[in-house]
Amino acid sequence: MKRFFVLVVAVVSVFFGLATAPAYAFNQASLNELLSTNNCKDCDLSDADLTGANLVGADLERANLTRANLTGADLTGADLEKANLGIANLSQANLTGADLEKADLKGADLTGTNLTGADLEKVTMPDGSKHA
Repeated sequence: MKRFFVLVVAVVSVFFGLATAPAYAFNQASLNELLSTNNCKDCDLSDADLTGANLVGADLERANLTRANLTGADLTGADLEKANLGIANLSQANLTGADLEKADLKGADLTGTNLTGADLEKVTMPDGSKHA
């Protein structure tokens, strides 16, 4: 009986250890494509660390950037139309002239983000409101 109990405890411990391990969803090939070509339409970059990345003019239309870290990234003139930036960290990022039409920014951190001249038509803002 004692062996059975020890076995059950071990199995449960392994299960919970795996269940709580961090899951990195971004596709490494997509990240490599973005960094080498500046183009990543429809890519899964969720949870990617793009801190300080130079993404000037990048094509990220319909990209999944959920929970991505874009702190201090330069996205000047980038195409982020219909991109999912939910819960992303965009603090201190430069989005001057970026196309964010119909992008989802719900829960995103925009502290110190430069949005000068950005297209915010029909954007879902961090608080969940829709920008006209």
